[in-house]
Amino acid sequence: MKLARRPFASLILLACLTASLPAQEKLEPSASIGKGVLASWNGTRDLAEGGELPLPMPASVALSDFALSFILELDAGKTGDISIPFLSLTDPDSREVLTVQAAPSGRIIARLGQARLDAQPPQLGPVGKPHHIVISIRRDTSQALSSLWIDGVERSSVVIAPGQVQLGKAFIAEAGGRLGGKISDVRLYDRALARPEITELTRSTIGETAPLQKPFGDTLELMPHEVIAVLGGSEAANLAEDGSLEALLALQFPGLRFSLRSLAWENDTVLRQDRPQNFGDLAQQLQRVEATCVMLMFGRQECLDLGEAGLDQFREALGKIIATCQAQTPRIIILGLPPFEAPEKAKEGEKPKPDLRGENPRVQQYNAALRSLASDSHLLFAEAPKAAKSVDEPLTFDGLNIGKSGVWQLATRFIGLTGNTDPLPKRDDIKPLIAAIQGKNRLWRDFWRTTNWGASKGEQAAPSNSLDAKTRWHPAEQEKFLQLIREADQEIHQLANGALKMLP
Repeated sequence: MKLARRPFASLILLACLTASLPAQEKLEPSASIGKGVLASWNGTRDLAEGGELPLPMPASVALSDFALSFILELDAGKTGDISIPFLSLTDPDSREVLTVQAAPSGRIIARLGQARLDAQPPQLGPVGKPHHIVISIRRDTSQALSSLWIDGVERSSVVIAPGQVQLGKAFIAEAGGRLGGKISDVRLYDRALARPEITELTRSTIGETAPLQKPFGDTLELMPHEVIAVLGGSEAANLAEDGSLEALLALQFPGLRFSLRSLAWENDTVLRQDRPQNFGDLAQQLQRVEATCVMLMFGRQECLDLGEAGLDQFREALGKIIATCQAQTPRIIILGLPPFEAPEKAKEGEKPKPDLRGENPRVQQYNAALRSLASDSHLLFAEAPKAAKSVDEPLTFDGLNIGKSGVWQLATRFIGLTGNTDPLPKRDDIKPLIAAIQGKNRLWRDFWRTTNWGASKGEQAAPSNSLDAKTRWHPAEQEKFLQLIREADQEIHQLANGALKMLP
């Protein structure tokens, strides 16, 4: 697989992030997103109607920083990338202050004077479904703190010098049939909104909609364009990033063009999932990847940390994670836990590693808890191997951590959920496919777990003094990974179709 050149952002290494960073700070929606609302309108207006919005604004108020939030739904079926003005904020003398444009393809542009925020939404854009748009103006001559957000993700930012504006009216501009859709829930703030506030506002407006997907029956059957999110700790991260599972799924479901995205993080447990500040909680992460299916693999570390006495605590904590996932999609799979094995023999001078086989009765207890949770919540449960196939094919490489052979055995057990009884290929038979998936996973990791989080998602401007420190170019540069990842997904499905023709 030939990978395109990675965005320059991935080469900037200022802040190494690890799973030991402080947990994400929680912010309740009601705590601050209701403060500073200068004007609001809860109605819905067809873009074809045009006219003034009933958004009363005191003309005497001069604003330096402000934010505009609204929900936009463009009609499906229209094509083109010519941006058409559809929303304008004017001053008391009817002169335009802020203009927002959209294209049927999903492109969004906001203009404030000479400043321009220009962004493409992820994947297919907002056509055919409601999306949350926020334009937050924070004036600063040294940093690009004014930004355009789509569905809780920053898509564009720009420097806007200090100054003030007065706002008088809000208008919907008639698009003459070139742009169809609806606008609703318009809010004007007399201050800029912070990142956690925007993500929580997105969640409170469009993030609580009921999932449209159908739950699994007795077997695993993927939908076209399924997005599978993998959650868990080290075992889940290894299983997702190795590529074996995704390769077998691609061979099992040719033509469906599904995507697998690892949200797993080493050392995650049901009790603690540490993330960088402003990373977003689990619900926001699932929304960002537009997950339609979730795979959960928790319990192996917990059985060591909590033991038999912590089973009830484990069930309760995992139950909360399941509930969060069910708010996004009912299509959830729980993976069973493989046992611990004898450790490898210590080399001369090395301290012997602990033999954890005595904990395997706890593993069985935790597997029973997982089966019970899956049954109670009507979820699929994939049994893990109870022992290695042979001495030459151990599940782990050190008694504790799942190795390459163990990942393959877990993947083949998972494929058993499909009801497939045909012989599966050997790993060596599909090496090119697995290698392509591993390449895609490296791109995904660089995008999702970007090393320089402060410049990509935090409040830093330019991540290097050798570049323009006044321009916050890093977030837009980071978003270029998405196109590379989509291209890698496409190549994976092409390789899978080719591999099927060559397999016996």
